Amino acid sequence: LLRLLQESLEQAGEDPRVLYVSLQYTVLGGIEDLECKSNAKSLAGMRTLLVADASELLGSNKDWSNWDETYNYAVGRDPAYLDNNLMQTTFDNLGVDVFIILDGDGRLILSKGSEAFPQSDANAITELVVSSGCFTAQGDAWEASGYLDQHGVLLEVAASAILTSDGAGPSAGTLVFAHFLNDEDIAVYAMSGEGTYRYVPTSVLTDGTPYAENVWLEPATTNTFLGVIEIPLINDSGNGYIEATLPRPIYHEGLRLNTILLSTLVFVFLALTGISLYMTDRTLLSKIDEIGANLVS
Repeated sequence: LLRLLQESLEQAGEDPRVLYVSLQYTVLGGIEDLECKSNAKSLAGMRTLLVADASELLGSNKDWSNWDETYNYAVGRDPAYLDNNLMQTTFDNLGVDVFIILDGDGRLILSKGSEAFPQSDANAITELVVSSGCFTAQGDAWEASGYLDQHGVLLEVAASAILTSDGAGPSAGTLVFAHFLNDEDIAVYAMSGEGTYRYVPTSVLTDGTPYAENVWLEPATTNTFLGVIEIPLINDSGNGYIEATLPRPIYHEGLRLNTILLSTLVFVFLALTGISLYMTDRTLLSKIDEIGANLVS
């Protein structure tokens, strides 16, 4: 802030009107740039967490897909697999809403939802996964993780080919973990607790130049800042966007400090003007006294 004030004073010279305009432009402009950098760092961190979480989910998925019991169920449909393994604690520990097994042609073998998730929603998510056509295993080493946008619904997904515990094939199909992300779930990834977040398939903000890699920013109003981060969708099917509406505490603190600075400078200017006028008056009165004394003599 001191650096910005120094720049303003250098631009203004001795003219208070120029100083006022310079403060508005330099100080508030500098604060807005600081605000952009802070928001960009926060949103970039949020994107990193989203990508990392999808990768972590894939690790858990492969623990289950490369397992004899999952392989045997995909081949033989033994119902004991469900009773012994797919309890509610499994969904809680994995952080998934729907556990899906597809055969080698992408046809549904199993769809089981979390007890905390309505069955109708589990069925709808399963239909979105199957209809996307993204989850047919393409060889024994096939795997994928990321985000799936189906009709504006955002799912975090991880999938891999079903193999035996020692990694032997041929693949018996595909195991898919799906987690539905609503606005509240997305906000969990935010680096700060402030602001609102939502998924949008497209954003006009991305027509402009990104402020940082995969991050777009612009002031929306004096109270809010609009930010967008780009997230890759699964299997190179394009990009989706997380839109953030953020408060502007830095900007408003800047306004407050700018007001204090302007008030202080106005006070100093008036005080100096008063002192200057006082000194001028004293000089003038001294001259008058001197002239009077000369006339008398």
